[in-house]
Amino acid sequence: MKPPLQLLLVEDSQDDADLLAIALRRGGLEAEVSRVDSAEQFRAALLDATWDVILSDVNLPGFGAEAALRIVDQLAVSTPFIVVSGHLNTEEAVTMMRAGAEDFVKKDDMARLVPAVERAIRDAELLRDKKQAEVKVRKLSQAVEQSPGGVVILDRSGRIEYINAAFAQMLNEERENVLNHSFYDLLSKNSPTHRTQQIQRALDVGGHWRGEVHTRTHDGSAIWLYVTLSPMRTEESIIEHYLVMAEDISVRKEYEQKLMRQASYDELTKLPNRLLAFDRISVALADARRNQHKAALFFLDLDNFKNVNDTLGHFAGDALLVEAATRLGSCLRENTTLARFGGDEFLIVMPDLDSPNSAHLVAQRILKALQQPFYIQGRELFVTASLGITVFPDDGENTQALLQNADAAMYRSKDIGRNSYSFFTKEMNQQVSQRLGIETQLRRALSQHEFHLAYQPVMDAASGQMVAVEALLRWNNKELGFVPPDRFIPIAEETGLIVPIGEWVLREATRQVAQWQRHYGLPLRLAVNVSARQFQGEGLLPLLREVLDETGFAPESLELEITERLILNETASNSEQLLRIHEMGVSLSVDDFGTGFSALSYLKRFPFRVLKIDRSFIRDICTDQGDASLTKAIIAMAHGLGLHVIAEGVEEQSQEQFLMASQCDMLQGYYYSRPLPAADIEPFIQRFQQQANTG
Repeated sequence: MKPPLQLLLVEDSQDDADLLAIALRRGGLEAEVSRVDSAEQFRAALLDATWDVILSDVNLPGFGAEAALRIVDQLAVSTPFIVVSGHLNTEEAVTMMRAGAEDFVKKDDMARLVPAVERAIRDAELLRDKKQAEVKVRKLSQAVEQSPGGVVILDRSGRIEYINAAFAQMLNEERENVLNHSFYDLLSKNSPTHRTQQIQRALDVGGHWRGEVHTRTHDGSAIWLYVTLSPMRTEESIIEHYLVMAEDISVRKEYEQKLMRQASYDELTKLPNRLLAFDRISVALADARRNQHKAALFFLDLDNFKNVNDTLGHFAGDALLVEAATRLGSCLRENTTLARFGGDEFLIVMPDLDSPNSAHLVAQRILKALQQPFYIQGRELFVTASLGITVFPDDGENTQALLQNADAAMYRSKDIGRNSYSFFTKEMNQQVSQRLGIETQLRRALSQHEFHLAYQPVMDAASGQMVAVEALLRWNNKELGFVPPDRFIPIAEETGLIVPIGEWVLREATRQVAQWQRHYGLPLRLAVNVSARQFQGEGLLPLLREVLDETGFAPESLELEITERLILNETASNSEQLLRIHEMGVSLSVDDFGTGFSALSYLKRFPFRVLKIDRSFIRDICTDQGDASLTKAIIAMAHGLGLHVIAEGVEEQSQEQFLMASQCDMLQGYYYSRPLPAADIEPFIQRFQQQANTG
């Protein structure tokens, strides 16, 4: 049931109002009639409520239909207005209609009232619907025109009928210059692409299309658009137009391309990175299989690069990597890929290997290029490289196998002295597997209590008394058995495991020797090897203080053996730490002197107390005049610098006699004792205690 009409009646006679209500009911219209008879009441009623229709008498005392219409116009009310009067001539009726009345009804012809009211309400509803539709169209038009996204309307042939401001601005075009032109031509700019051809095919068959389009603006600038093309159909599903929506995605594409570059290229050297290198290897191998030719893979590691980082800092290291990459690139052909694999490691992919000799030539060019000095931060640096080379398909059929092979060959180059290259052999796989096994077990060795210390006596050459012991690390693994130090110490150095292992050695050795000092009453000195890795950071000095405090070990009884590598790689941090160690009362000795690039100026500059001559000189001093002369010179030079000298590797009496005659201070080697576990060396200590007591 419809709700009653809300009817506002301008009438001064209640009887006439009742008659109108009766006439409406008879005509089938239920209405709630509100009567007003003055301008004030009429205005208030319009402001307070919404009305379906207004009925008004022409003339009331001081008020009437004409005045009411003026108020309706002032208040912009759209309610249908019907004039009802007993005295209305044609001229008055026309005036009222022009003023906005919908109709007029004479009181003596009430049969017209209901049809007039129904028609007025119906016309008002149609007018409201039309205005609402116009508002919607206007809003839609404004939305399309003001949209930040591009909007284009095409006719059935693909010609532009409408283009909004945003799309015109995207392409830097004047709208009037593109109207009635082909949308395909606008995008292709006389350079059709696969994407623009797809758009044209969609237009030809009445289909949809969406995707990214790379085109150019009116001034020739490149632009990326994301385009959506949709047909606009009538109710009968006939295509009359096409709607194109476009978004400028140039910034996003630029960011994506930047991310792709970052994902595929090394930021520092601008070379392909590991990820892209794998892809290049796959392409090279596929091409080699297809054309039945060979390909080569080089793995290159810069020798002692870490020393540059530790000595001069990471900025210098980065500069060195960039220069090295430039030199490497100059040695290669255009179709060869040079990639930074990580750190100081590079990968070279030769996709078309004419012969193994070609790989030889490339490797020789690389070594020669890197042998030239590098000038970094005003310093002259010398950095060499170790290369490993493997050949497809001779050495392996896939990327993983070839990488492992090249890595194994590279380690072979390091083992034979660095600054060299090696081709992969099958025996290298076994060596790599063994090395990996050692590293895996080494990581658990400390927690599994697999290490122990052996102690080798150091003898005073003049008195023949034992004056010190050197603590030497030994490892016995459940799976690998006894592992020689020269096999696991380099791995511990490379992996950084030497730092916690070195701490354990220092704690255990000082604890044990402090116990012997107390028990036997001997001023026994202790020598402990310290790795260059332990000098990195600031942990060594606090560790020394802590260990000496915990064990009660006298600093002057401790001697730290330092390799020449640490001395030659001088840094402010290393120099400061060596000075602080000396100030603590701990002695410093140069271990294996003569095996590296010995520089006498360093011996004078740093607070060393002892110099140890490497066993390689001692072995042939009685048969090789050169070794004998060098050994005498080293002893004389050390004494001239105020250093004590220890000769290690003494195995024969003749060697002892030569060294004593040459004024060597202390002797160490198998001639006196091999390194022994703590329990086995105690009888040795007891014997010298007795000699000391009887002497």
